[in-house]
Amino acid sequence: MEVVLNWSLVSGYTAAKRQGVAAHELGHAFGLAHNASSRAILMYPDDSRTVTTPSSDDKAGINAIY
Repeated sequence: MEVVLNWSLVSGYTAAKRQGVAAHELGHAFGLAHNASSRAILMYPDDSRTVTTPSSDDKAGINAIY
C-alpha cells in the first residue's frame, strides 16, 4: 500500500496540524472512515484539531477490521 499526501493543500498549516492530518489519513489507509463520534478523535472529520494519536474508539475500529 502506498499513501501519498498532497502537502500543497496544507502548506499554511502548522507542523502539529500537518502531523494531525497525516495521522488522520493513515487512519483511512487502515480502513477507518470518518466518525462523527467525539470519542473517535483521530477520525473525527475536523481539521481544526491537532490530534496525532488514536483514541480507544479509533483503536476499536481498527481491531474490528483486523
